[in-house]
Amino acid sequence: MPPATDARCIYLSDRGGTKGHWSLTADRCKRDTLRQLAASCTDTTDVEYERV
Repeated sequence: MPPATDARCIYLSDRGGTKGHWSLTADRCKRDTLRQLAASCTDTTDVEYERV
């Protein structure tokens, strides 16, 4: 996780997009933690991706 608060939402978005694109999974604990962290990201845009 980036130490700079303003970079966290970008990091979380990129991580989620990469996992989705490559059909990667995360265990429940990690997924819940990432969702909690992303809940504070208010300025986001939905991204569409093609699974590989």
